[in-house]
Amino acid sequence: AEYGDHTSWFSHPPYSVSTLQNFKDDLNTTKDKLNDKDKEVWHRHTRFTNPAGNIMRTVRQELQAELLTQAWAKFYEMASKVVPDQPEFTSVHICEAPG
Repeated sequence: AEYGDHTSWFSHPPYSVSTLQNFKDDLNTTKDKLNDKDKEVWHRHTRFTNPAGNIMRTVRQELQAELLTQAWAKFYEMASKVVPDQPEFTSVHICEAPG
């Protein structure tokens, strides 16, 4: 496939929506406040407040997924509902690294 002149890739300024950027800044400010929290206390809190926490353990046991992540489980759920009887299907994924 021909992708054109690579020197023009990423030559435009990044796309930005000021309202979303403000939300991101607010979120990061809040996340920064967690830096001094004891990790074990924080993990206990998040396990207690996450009602879907046991789902990953069940999926891991039942599907024997090799590299199970929440993103994988979400995709599996969507794919199983969208294309349950399709022998073949093509998809495109835009992914974000953790963090």
